[in-house]
Formats: sequence, C-alpha cells, structure tokens
Amino acid sequence: MKISEFLREKIYLFVFTFLCSLIIFFFLFAIQVTPSIIVIIEFLVWSIVIVVLCVEYGRRYSFYKVLDEH
Repeated sequence: MKISEFLREKIYLFVFTFLCSLIIFFFLFAIQVTPSIIVIIEFLVWSIVIVVLCVEYGRRYSFYKVLDEH
C-alpha cells in the first residue's frame, strides 16, 4: 500500500483533528491563554496524530506488502 492510499483512507482523521484544533484554538483564545501556549498545544495535538499514523502505517505495511505481492 502506498502512503498516498493510506492517507486517503485516513482523511476523516485529518478532518476530525482539524475541527478539534479549531475548537481548542477558539476556546483557549476565549479564555485568554497566551498565544505561545496555544501554539504549543496545537503542535502537540498534531504531533500525536502524526505519530499515531506513522505507527499504524508501520504496523500495516508488511501486511499490505504481502497482499500486493499476490
């Protein structure tokens, strides 16, 4: 499985994370959290998503490679 195919399957995760990021941003902005803290929190949220996707792709890579060979 190509990375582009894998990411296409996970588009819902990107949309969900984007919406959550917007909600978190506006909430933190509304309660007057400093912008640097907002950036750090948003960075952490997206870092977690990227790490989870990398781990999931790594775990499934060998399975899909065997399927592609047949």
